[in-house]
Amino acid sequence: SRRLSTVAPWPEPERLALNSVSADGGPSLSADGLQLYFRSTRPHESSPFTENVYVARRPTKSSPFGEPTLVQMGADHGHLSADGLHFFLTPAQEGLGDLPPGFGNNDLYVRSRTTTEAEFGPPMNLGPIVNSSHNDYRASLSHDSSTLYFTSLRPVPSGGDSGRFGIWQAPV
Repeated sequence: SRRLSTVAPWPEPERLALNSVSADGGPSLSADGLQLYFRSTRPHESSPFTENVYVARRPTKSSPFGEPTLVQMGADHGHLSADGLHFFLTPAQEGLGDLPPGFGNNDLYVRSRTTTEAEFGPPMNLGPIVNSSHNDYRASLSHDSSTLYFTSLRPVPSGGDSGRFGIWQAPV
């Protein structure tokens, strides 16, 4: 939805045409507003996984998004950095395929590229400082690329509340 101003009331939400009959969600919009990354359970002929990440592009902010294309097979969540050069992702339940073993039940990965026109490189594990022996999910990078925020089931260092997901941060 678009508001006339920041003080105007919100209009009714609009369902995007890119939605499928499958489960689509977890949107991540590029800083320029021209690329929308999201996860979907829609079937794809080249992916053996039930969950994948797609991107839909548009030429201008006032244009509708085009047909989604597959970005990452076997991913549950994706987040594009503000500069468009890094794509953080969480594997789906069945994993990302032939990746080396991680550090826990679920790890965070990043795919990088040198320019916004280039293809993303292979997924790289963020390592044992960020990833724990527990479930780590859904990373988002701050707009200034200085801090990574993510969800984790790791124990609280003070020995307090554990066994529930919490929001964590790590300097980049």
